Amino acid sequence: MCFSATASFTASAALLTIGAIAQRKTTTPAQRVVAAIPLLFGAQQFFEGIVWLSFSYDSFKIFETPAMYAFLFFAQVVWPVFVPLSMRVIETDPERKKILNGLSVFGGLISAILLVYLFVFPSHANAECYHVFYAVVYPIPPKYGGIFYFIATAAPLFLTSFKRIRWLGVVLTILYIICKLFYLKYLLSVWCFFAAIASALILYAIIGMNKKTGH
Repeated sequence: MCFSATASFTASAALLTIGAIAQRKTTTPAQRVVAAIPLLFGAQQFFEGIVWLSFSYDSFKIFETPAMYAFLFFAQVVWPVFVPLSMRVIETDPERKKILNGLSVFGGLISAILLVYLFVFPSHANAECYHVFYAVVYPIPPKYGGIFYFIATAAPLFLTSFKRIRWLGVVLTILYIICKLFYLKYLLSVWCFFAAIASALILYAIIGMNKKTGH
């Protein structure tokens, strides 16, 4: 699969549109938090589109670093804490909510650590074989970092009592395995792109929440 500025901007526009529709379909403040997921992914993909443009056009070179850090901020800092928190605020089952409370704390810790790493350790991006390679060197083995990140960002989707959101968890897990098998070097970029596209299922979930058959 070829990735490009066009792919990123197209995904961004589609997700911002879907996110706006999802927001209009919400009926509670908690639903609005969940419906923000495709909007945030839309913003993230927009920044990666800028990163792509900086590789091809000198006039965009000045935006490469801030766009790269904006993308990494979403990917590494926003999602580990936002996903469990959004699942927590929407959850109504007391037992599930307790577990999601713990995952929210865990995700917040992961986000805090990665935020410090993002500021302390240098990062850079470059285009390789139609992919963006984000070179980040953190003092944690990628194997364990990937496990902790996956627990924070995917596990909460399986713990919610809303089955349509659990389907999102299944899709993301499958896509994560595909990325690990075929796009390992470009996992950060490709995984986020696939996850962004999959987040369109949030609209499906929001509609389901407001129907009797949504649980």
